[in-house]
Amino acid sequence: MKPVFAWTFPGGKLKDNYSTATATVGNAHANKDITVPSGKRWLLWFGRMGHDDSVAHVMNIEVYNSDDKLICKLISADSGGAGNGMVHFPTNIVLTSTEAAIDSGAFPIPLKAGDYIRFSAATVMTDASVIWEYVAVVTEIDVP
Repeated sequence: MKPVFAWTFPGGKLKDNYSTATATVGNAHANKDITVPSGKRWLLWFGRMGHDDSVAHVMNIEVYNSDDKLICKLISADSGGAGNGMVHFPTNIVLTSTEAAIDSGAFPIPLKAGDYIRFSAATVMTDASVIWEYVAVVTEIDVP
């Protein structure tokens, strides 16, 4: 008899991967990579990227595999919201810090060890006091 595989809720650990970074003046990119650790799998549910700058920035959130190949682009915002701008996925909208978005997706994106989520801002930074925020909410599952 062939074994039967039944998928059930993975019962993993919920992680928000919240982190911050300050801008580097003259740097053309403000990048942050959040990588799936070895021995783990992630189900990526939603997230956001934001800044407290008074000017607009081009912001992108993308998923890459462990071979550094682009798997999907979650959002690309040409303006990034001037003055406390935020981009969200999967809602794919640009907001200010005073607006709200419902960050819930229909299905998660599965990621294996070594895959990563790249948050990037393709704008030359002019103010070292700018704070960037990064969030990627995942369910983390141990690989058997």
